[in-house]
Order: sequence, then C-alpha cells, then structure tokens
Amino acid sequence: LWLSDFPCSLGQTSFTVTMTWGNELWDQEKNIFEHVDRGVDSLASCRHLIQAQSEIEAAYAKSMQKLVKQYRAEAAKDDCGGEVSTALQSWRTIIDQLEIISRQHETRAEEMHKQCVLPMKELGTQQKTARKSHQTELARHQKRHNAARATHESHRKAHEKATRDLIEAQHKEEAGKQAGSKKVPKLEEDTRRARDAESKAKDAYIVNVAEFNKIQKEFYSHEQREIFDALELSSVERCTSQVEYLTRFAGILRQPMAIISQCIDAMDLGLQAVEPKADATLFATNMRSGVEMPSDVDVAATTQAVTPTAKVTVQQVNQRRVHKKKIFKTTSRKKDAIREDFGHLPPEQRRKAIEAKIAEIKEAHAKTAKGIAATQKTIELYQSQPAFGDDKTIAMAKQEVVNLEKTLALQAGELYKFQLYQSAITGEETPTAPDGYKSKEGSSISLHAPDADSMSVYSHQSAAAASQPTPVATRQAVDDDEEDEFDDWSDDDTPAAEPVAEAAEPVTAATATTGCPNAVAKAEVLYDFAGSNDGEIAVTEGEVLEVTAVDDGSGWVRVWKDGNEGYCPASYVSVSDSAA
Repeated sequence: LWLSDFPCSLGQTSFTVTMTWGNELWDQEKNIFEHVDRGVDSLASCRHLIQAQSEIEAAYAKSMQKLVKQYRAEAAKDDCGGEVSTALQSWRTIIDQLEIISRQHETRAEEMHKQCVLPMKELGTQQKTARKSHQTELARHQKRHNAARATHESHRKAHEKATRDLIEAQHKEEAGKQAGSKKVPKLEEDTRRARDAESKAKDAYIVNVAEFNKIQKEFYSHEQREIFDALELSSVERCTSQVEYLTRFAGILRQPMAIISQCIDAMDLGLQAVEPKADATLFATNMRSGVEMPSDVDVAATTQAVTPTAKVTVQQVNQRRVHKKKIFKTTSRKKDAIREDFGHLPPEQRRKAIEAKIAEIKEAHAKTAKGIAATQKTIELYQSQPAFGDDKTIAMAKQEVVNLEKTLALQAGELYKFQLYQSAITGEETPTAPDGYKSKEGSSISLHAPDADSMSVYSHQSAAAASQPTPVATRQAVDDDEEDEFDDWSDDDTPAAEPVAEAAEPVTAATATTGCPNAVAKAEVLYDFAGSNDGEIAVTEGEVLEVTAVDDGSGWVRVWKDGNEGYCPASYVSVSDSAA
C-alpha cells in the first residue's frame, strides 16, 4: 500500500510532507515536469548569483590588500625625528583596520563558496539526475499501460463487431422466416455461429477488461503516483534547501558586519586622538639642533673687510691647483661621518637613539642568557639520560655554551658602553662596568665621572673600535685611484709655492687675525667634542673658530684652530658670518 506521507530530513530540519500531486495532478504530467525544471533553473540562478558575489568579494579583498601594502610602506617611516606623530599613528590605525576589513571580505568570499556555491551545485546535479530518472521510469510504466490499453481496445472492438454480426444474422433469420425462404436452416446456422463468436468475444473482452483495469489502477494509483509524489518531494526539498542556502548567504553577509563596525570605530578613535599642536611640538623638540639664529650683519665691519681685488696671472692659478689632501673621500664622507655614539645627531635625537640602542642590546642580552640556560638544561638531560645524547652531542652543546657566554660578555660590554653614553648626556650616576671588562686596547675601563669629552674618547678609542673603521689616511690612499683626476684638485687651496711678487695677495683683516687664508665663515662651539679620530679636531664649548668648509650634507664642518685644521659635527657648532 502506497503511503502519501513522507518523513523528510534536511540538515537540522525534520518535517513530514503529505504528497498530493499523485492524486490531484494525475493528468498534469507535462506541467509537473515543467515546474520541476523551473525549480532546478531557479536553484542554478541563485547559485550563480552567490558565486558572482563571492568573486566580487575576493577581488575587492585582493585590491584592498594591495592598497594597504602600498600605503603601509609609506606609513612605516617616522615623521618626527625618530618618533611618530599622532597624525601618523591615526593613519597607521586606518591602514591596519582596512587590512582587517579586507581579511573579512576574503573570509566572506571563502565561506560563500564553501557553504553555498559547492552544496548548491551538488544539489542541482542531484535534482537533474532524479528528474531524468523519474521521467525514464514513468515512460517505462506508460509504455506498459499504453500496451494494455491497446489490447483492451482490440478486445473491445472485437466484441462490438461480434455483437453487430449476431444482430445482423438474427435480422436475416427473422426476415427469411417471414418470407418462407428455403434458406432458413442456413440462416439459423449462421445465427448460431454468430452467437458463439459473440459469446467468445464477450468472454475475452470481460477477461481483458479485468486485466486492463488492474494494470490501469496500478499505473495511476501506484506507479505514476509514486513518481509524481517523488517529484513533489524533490521539489519541496529543493525549495527548502534553496531557502536554507540563501539564509546562509545572508548570514555570511551579516557575520563580519560587527567586526567591520569595530574597525570603523577604531578608525574614529584614532582620528579623535590626533593632536596637531602636540605633533608640531614633538617635531620641533626632536629636530632642534641648538644652533642660534644668525645675528644682524654689521655694515661697518663688512665695509672695513673689503679690499681691492688683486690681479692674478695664469701662472698663479696653475700654482694654486695643487693636490688636495682630502680627509674624507667625497663619495663616502656621509657614510664615514656616522658616529657610533650618535654624535652626528642633534642632542634630543641622540638621547633617544642611545635609549633605543640600550633597549635593543638588553633584549639581545636576555635572549642569549635564556639560550645558555636552555643549553645547560639540555646538557644535564643528556648526562642523566645517555639515550638522548652521546658524548659528541654533549661536547657540541658545551661548546655552544662557551660561544654563547662569549657573546653574552660582548653584549654586556656593548650595554655598558651605551649606558656610559647615556649617563654622560643625562648626568646620571655612572653604571658599574661588567667584571673583567676591558677596552680594545686591553686596559680596564673605569669612568667614574664621565662627561661629553670622555664619552667621545671612549667611543673612538675603546668601544667604537669594534667596528674597526679604516683610518682616514689609509682610506684616502685607497680611494685616490678611484677618484676622478679633477676631483683631487682645487682652486681654493693654499698655493704650493709663493706667487710672484707683483701679484701677491693682500693680507686681509681676517687672515691677519686668525692666520687662516681659506676661512669662509665663523662658528661658535655649542658642545664639547673630543675629536679623537683621525681627521677630527677637539673643540670646547664657547670657542669661536674659523670655518674652512661648511656642511655639505655629511653632518660635519671643517674648522681652523690654533694652526690646525680638522672636522667636528655640524650640530655641535653655530655657523655665522659667512665670508664674501
């Protein structure tokens, strides 16, 4: 017995469906299959829409991540002399939140494809396969039913013909009897045969009718009804699944909204934290060089310093083109001018750079100490349980401990060195030197009252020797071959020989006072500088010196002091009164 109530289960949903198509739509085969086809097409349309949305989300996420990568590289640079302004911090926050939003769109695309597109595609394939299978099965049952109907029609027509033949034979027999025809016996025989044929046809028809009714009832009540009800169930399941997948789609769209909203809120908070005035003050604090603003020009002094221009012959010019003893190679001066104690930086930036260096060394020192402890525990494990490591492995581990201890000692020395720099700047108490710490020259370091000069001396004589820069004289000799021949000559240097008497240069007030014929400006020293390296000159705060070469971007100036010429940091002096 066919039951029209189907228990149905789909995902987390369980329900019972009462089928009606098999009874109520028994003669609507064409409309039923067209309805099923439209449902399958609707499922495919929904799948194509979600797939297109998934592709849009993925492309949007990719484009946004590309933009984030591009602007993050620009935002990574500090904008306030080693520190970050609140405006730049807010910009970085916006970039970070945009990256999170892009990740949400990327996740959304993946979830749409995994939770909607793939199962909907599989469901569509199942629906098409089931529809084709039901149509094929129905066609087979219809063929059997049609064959039974054709047999029934044949028996019906045979019975009707036999009945007509009997009626005709009876009419002929009656007519012959009324006419007294001699053919009455023959007519009676014809009637008897017609009656026998009609009786046989009737019996066959009755049997066929019973058989046909059975086949027809089985077709409409069972075979076709089962197929139509199965198509109805398939349509209900398809519609239910389609609604569920569209609900998932809506949930996937909704899910990252909370995170995106939080990202937008974070952007708002970052923008509200911007303090333009504080940023301007921070920039001024970090970029302040300490150099005083130039004073007013003294017209009288300038007028007195003007002297007639002397006539210069070609021979004098050629005599002045002597080989210039360069202290720094032009192409590498900026690189060589960078000091280990950050003396080339303005005071505030130097302090912050030293603090950052100390934090970096402390982190490396702690990491090395942890490595030593871990390796020692490993050695103890190997010694207590030989199965984990043989003698060779233990020896390698001990050697690693020795190497790490050496590294730890070097890091302790580096930390002590930069702490000395820091104490010289801040005026704090001098840190205690590590046990057994010695300078590169081998003498013990003990600076109990460091100042700026002692820090520079220590930087260049002991601690800075770790980088072992090439001496200036040696570097000049090596670089001479690489320089262009015209770079080694200058029209501004002192002539190699005295010029002819008739064209001798007049002695100016500046040269008479200072004895420096190449002075281009004056400079007041703002901070003490030891000048312990080759090519450098020691200066003291408050001195007024003659400048022979201004800062060309390397961070150094060349000055004249007591008949000696050398370099000192440009940020340590205030240059003024440029020569004409």
